[in-house]
Amino acid sequence: LKLKRTVYGIFGFIKFSKGYYMILIKDIGLKASIGGHAIYEIKQTELLPIFESKRSFGFRKSTETKYLELFNIMDLSKEFYFSYSYDLSNTVQNNTFIDSKETNQPKKYETYISAEPKCTSNANFTHSMFSWNYILSSELPTQWRLPIIHGYIGSHSFEKLGRQIDIILIGRRSRFYAGTRYLKRGIHDNGYVANHVETEQILVEPNSFVNIKTQGRISSFVQVRGSIPLFWSQTITTKMVTPKPDIVLGRFDSTFEPAKKHFLHLFKQYNSPIICLNLVKKEEKKEREKPLGEAYHECM
Repeated sequence: LKLKRTVYGIFGFIKFSKGYYMILIKDIGLKASIGGHAIYEIKQTELLPIFESKRSFGFRKSTETKYLELFNIMDLSKEFYFSYSYDLSNTVQNNTFIDSKETNQPKKYETYISAEPKCTSNANFTHSMFSWNYILSSELPTQWRLPIIHGYIGSHSFEKLGRQIDIILIGRRSRFYAGTRYLKRGIHDNGYVANHVETEQILVEPNSFVNIKTQGRISSFVQVRGSIPLFWSQTITTKMVTPKPDIVLGRFDSTFEPAKKHFLHLFKQYNSPIICLNLVKKEEKKEREKPLGEAYHECM
């Protein structure tokens, strides 16, 4: 046996015009720790063809080469994170939630996070909204799947009255209706909004052992931000991006059906109550945001 390569996981599989490619995680870096669970950032990936590839000799690029070049524009080594033992696509509350249907007992939250090396939600494979390799990994055996999120993770440790406290900040970008700023605004017909990010602030006391299976008291605060759930856009040109592009209201739906779907998604995911914070300006020297704010007020 000869060692061909060392990899740290499988991002998933993808197919263009020929056969399948395996997306391998070639290099990782330790980013943080949540209650004993190591969190890693992807540093390098590799696209490995798992079909017989024949070279095309000619001046014109093959369709396969064009697709490969388009795929490689996306940098999978920037702001992608995973853990072998903790599901990053879910919040602490979801990862420690006990479903007691079998015992007919009321559901409750545990006050401690398990330090056992297992991914709690791999049985139904994570929260699909924030797992960016959800589709790419769908054909993998359950035990091989790694829920990979895209966004931000930062951590810091400090001492308070002789107790060590770890603070971890996680930003999860939604893979639904995703896109860059200005180019993606508003809402999709299915209720998904642009620039949807779930932010979780986690506090852990790692030295507060309870028993051999649990480690650390933990607290989590979750908030969500996203584009205003209406049909609107901002006009930009390829020549120059102005600091404040004009806001253009799109088609009007008197029933606000997509917005209803959006809030139903939120109620299903976070339960009630849901508090909405409106950051749109009400008073402006030159009217820009006000019409959007009035439309949002009517929607609510």
